[in-house]
Amino acid sequence: MTDVLLKIMNKEEMLEVNGTQKMKNNLQILRSILLIFFIGSFTMNCKKESQEGSPHSLELEKDSIQPMLAKQLKAGAEKDYGSFKDYTQKDLNALIEVQKVILDQSNFKPLSNEDFIKRIEYIFGIKVDRSSSLNYIKINMSDKCDQKLSYKPFTLASQDLYISKKDRLITYFYSIPEILEYTNLFPDLKSLEASPIKYSSDDGEMYAKRWRDIADLTELRSRNIMITASINKYISNDDRSALTWLLGNDKDFLKKLVAEYGYDKEEKINSLVLQSFFEEYAAENEQSGGKLGRIVFVKNCAGKLEIRKGLLDYIEKNTTENNDKYITSLGDYIISYLYKEDNNKFTPVEKAEIVAYISNIEGPAFHKFKGKSDNAWSQAATPLFFLQSKTSMNQPEVLQIIKKNKYFGLQPLKNYIESGQLQQEDPSLIKNN
Repeated sequence: MTDVLLKIMNKEEMLEVNGTQKMKNNLQILRSILLIFFIGSFTMNCKKESQEGSPHSLELEKDSIQPMLAKQLKAGAEKDYGSFKDYTQKDLNALIEVQKVILDQSNFKPLSNEDFIKRIEYIFGIKVDRSSSLNYIKINMSDKCDQKLSYKPFTLASQDLYISKKDRLITYFYSIPEILEYTNLFPDLKSLEASPIKYSSDDGEMYAKRWRDIADLTELRSRNIMITASINKYISNDDRSALTWLLGNDKDFLKKLVAEYGYDKEEKINSLVLQSFFEEYAAENEQSGGKLGRIVFVKNCAGKLEIRKGLLDYIEKNTTENNDKYITSLGDYIISYLYKEDNNKFTPVEKAEIVAYISNIEGPAFHKFKGKSDNAWSQAATPLFFLQSKTSMNQPEVLQIIKKNKYFGLQPLKNYIESGQLQQEDPSLIKNN
């Protein structure tokens, strides 16, 4: 089928001779079918069941893609040369047309406009302006507070997601060659990559990469297609197979989704993210494990304390007689960071609230499991106890703030303190108070 379609497409010049509009229309349809054929070859593994019959054909305007593709092919694929500096919203618009076909081939089920916006708000924790005439929303995966719309193509330095409200989909701003096998679909553009790109630099004459020069471009496309399909299917459809793929193949996206945007509503993601950050920080040095607290307790864009309670729930659920690694890391955050490097980041009340939420888990667990395992609970006392000690952290006002705020509504914490368990932790330190 492919060879036949290509032969028909290669006769495009004949259309200018006979002027037959009907033949032009037919060629347009054939080009659309061929686009879907090539994209479908990379998205077959998005489905568990095999496809039967011809793929569904979406109407795709050739003129919305070819000019942008030609521009991108001329510019090359070299950031240092400036290949991506002239990308605009028009490039993103053309990419969206391709992504719509990819998602259709991936069994993606578009939501209604309102349901789509609600899912975006739920997952990313942002407020979507429904009255705005702008189609795109930029999701800066490294800075949630950067909400200014700009159009930056996907590179190592810029990995923003773009949400199309009109098309109800999400995508990275890929170059078209990174998502579409263009050489067979647009053979007339082959000449644009025929000659090398030369440019001068401080190191002398250089050659900029063209897309054809990227050895693993086919594999890169396949991965980008899977990323696009999986992110959209999970975020819009809560597709569990898509989540499984992301857990195994795109951990960075999930880590940023939690660490930057505070999405803590999926236990499997919480498990992956906590374990990943725990290992990353523990590998730095003995004290750096406390940095895990910076994932759980953050400042939001309004400058207020935000507590990722879904992560705390997961930590509490997985704190056992033989496993104290996460809660102990949060305790280390109090001792090594909260009243040192992060001291000015939070107000006294916010710091007391952080201590309260950690102690709400750690205090009761410490008294339940202390001395029952050789592999856990080796600390002499909890951080809340050390905060009261004049010879240790000497921050007695923390407990006063906690009590003044009625234990921040945390009943286990209240029971732990009022029962006297806090003061029973290390008798050798009590006499110094």
